[in-house]
Amino acid sequence: MKKTILLIITIIISNCAFAQKTVIDYYKILPDSLKHDYNLKFVENKWQTMSCVDYEIYPLVDISNGFIKITDEGTGGGTIVLTVVLYRQYDGSGLIGISFSNFDFMYYSCSTYFLDYKNNNWNIVNEKVLPDISHKNFMNKEYELADFDFNPYSIVFELPQHGTTIKLRFEYTYIKMLCAGAFENKSQIEKQAACLFQENVINDSIELFWDKKNTRFYLK
Repeated sequence: MKKTILLIITIIISNCAFAQKTVIDYYKILPDSLKHDYNLKFVENKWQTMSCVDYEIYPLVDISNGFIKITDEGTGGGTIVLTVVLYRQYDGSGLIGISFSNFDFMYYSCSTYFLDYKNNNWNIVNEKVLPDISHKNFMNKEYELADFDFNPYSIVFELPQHGTTIKLRFEYTYIKMLCAGAFENKSQIEKQAACLFQENVINDSIELFWDKKNTRFYLK
């Protein structure tokens, strides 16, 4: 009987320890390379960090929903958005989602990582938790991607503040501009290829749903 009680107490303490670790706790121990040197500090009842051009910016920090969003608009080269979200795995431990995007008015770039923290080490687990995602999820199946001399699209992960569903945006601003004739130095062939790409986009966004029990996201 005593062994059973001790086992129950151990499980409760273990689960409480997981629950007490907030998104801020995880953020503080992330490598600087994944935070892109946006270190948070709490000053005068608000969270602050420094822009990449060295002035204070005020991120959105929602600890109860496990959400941090840093928007840096004063980069001189577009807008940077860093979003960090805490998901709870089935055993109560944390799964951290990090999305870093940069838009320079023509191109979007986005990198997204999912990590767990075990034995004082961070492990990237994208292959375990994400399905295969490419332009094919947003375009006609019959379309064959042209051989552009630039990356024609980016898939931007919008990590949620509320709920667990992730919105994936299909961004191809440069293609739209090229099709519209915005660049005089581009050939007619390049313009036609861009227009064909644009015509074959059938979804501007799709959603990823969280399966907590199996620690995976899935497409419907």
